[in-house]
Amino acid sequence: MKRFLPVGPLLLGAAILTQSAFAQKSTPSPVTEALEQEMKRAFSLLQQKGNPAPYFISYSVRENQSVEIEASLGALRNSQKDQSRLLDVDVRVGNYDLDNTHQIRGQRGANPGPAFAYPVLMPIDNDVDALRSVIWLETDRKYKTAVERFIQVKANRAIKVDEEDTSADMSRQTKEAAVLPLASIDLNVANWEKKLKTFSALFNKYPEIYEGTVTISANANNDY
Repeated sequence: MKRFLPVGPLLLGAAILTQSAFAQKSTPSPVTEALEQEMKRAFSLLQQKGNPAPYFISYSVRENQSVEIEASLGALRNSQKDQSRLLDVDVRVGNYDLDNTHQIRGQRGANPGPAFAYPVLMPIDNDVDALRSVIWLETDRKYKTAVERFIQVKANRAIKVDEEDTSADMSRQTKEAAVLPLASIDLNVANWEKKLKTFSALFNKYPEIYEGTVTISANANNDY
């Protein structure tokens, strides 16, 4: 009696490249340029017109590029390239000792702290104006949310007894900067499609194998 065995996936290669990229003075990336310009503009504008004004704003962007190719028994099953950018904005009003992230005692729910906010998608076409537009809209939204919660924090503190935890809501730290080369994927997709079809066709020599796949994937992450 013949035994038929599924084989797969066979992972030929995988690469995960991660870099933390900050403002590069020689050739700044469009993302860095947009973040720097919008940080200056947003902080200046909200310092003048915000009530209360923010004392801290931070931006972080995670940029991901990925390639995945899969072949089975000599045929290409999947070949795709993806790219995404996710923006996370943190806006704080108040001061280092007491701000909108302060824990509210007596608040219903498992988490009395500020609600978790998911990152938002950014354009991937490197248009600085388009990037700045998304950054500002999210900054404005986060600022308004921070103001509303800071009002709740102050009201809660006014009617509650002294707190056991009197530590500051944010610590003061010295500024640090790091500049690393941007990570990228250097993968000839067409060549690897041919290779994977050739490699996976080897399974056809064995009649007991009814399914065999070969996969290669690569990821490159850049953090701003």
